[in-house]
Amino acid sequence: MDIVTMAMNLYSRGIDPELDFSRMKDVISTVEHCTEIATHPRHPYAGELVFTAFSGSHQDAIRKSTAYYEAQPADKRVWDVAYLPIDPRDLGRRYEEVVRINSQSGKGGVLHVLERDFGITLPRWLQIDFSRVVQEQAEKTGGEVESSLIRDLFDATYIHSAEAFQLVAYDTTSDAGRVRTQVALASGLRIAGEGRGTLTALVDGLSKHFGVSVDVESFDEMALGAGIEARAMACVKLRVRQAQRDSVSIGVALAEDTTSAVLKAVLAAIARVAVRAAAVA
Repeated sequence: MDIVTMAMNLYSRGIDPELDFSRMKDVISTVEHCTEIATHPRHPYAGELVFTAFSGSHQDAIRKSTAYYEAQPADKRVWDVAYLPIDPRDLGRRYEEVVRINSQSGKGGVLHVLERDFGITLPRWLQIDFSRVVQEQAEKTGGEVESSLIRDLFDATYIHSAEAFQLVAYDTTSDAGRVRTQVALASGLRIAGEGRGTLTALVDGLSKHFGVSVDVESFDEMALGAGIEARAMACVKLRVRQAQRDSVSIGVALAEDTTSAVLKAVLAAIARVAVRAAAVA
């Protein structure tokens, strides 16, 4: 009988096998060197992929379970994570590596990677949209999508915008419940508008300047990190109507303060509409 499987089966049921497998990788390396036989990637407890989840539903369950586990006081934590009978750290592995992304993965897995590696949490409507982007990439390449590529896709899809629409400076004033906002863009363009808040004021200015109808369909903002160097993130979905043609666009921005993040996110979304319109023309 395989002593690793026997011992870890006991351990997973709360029985101490009195064998130390906390350095499982070293054990595998030694056995492979002596026997000249490679360990199967799905070998129980020891294989490279045994703690790996590609399925979207599995990834979402693992993400929620581990988040609940980490949120408990240290002296109250009991390992009870879906699809992971034991804590991979007990074997010298990291459960942060469990979720890996391919064409089978869903929004839960993509969100887990963004949260785990970059501290970015997305609202549900943006999770759904971005998961499609990642899935298309996975289907195109036919393999696994690395964490760094997921971040590059996120930035390219939502954050990076045309240079002409990049924010150079802004000014906001408030009077009698109305906010007036003026922005200066890299192109030299200045846009001014007013509304109940910074977001609606800029949308008002863009609508007037370009002669289009701009509606905010979704908007979320949040702080990233903690302390005096905390950054803000804003996510906005706009519907732009022009000449009986609708266009939906999403913009995201990271900035040192919430006002800058909101303005940059709106401009990023509008920039994408302008680029698409120019391509059609």
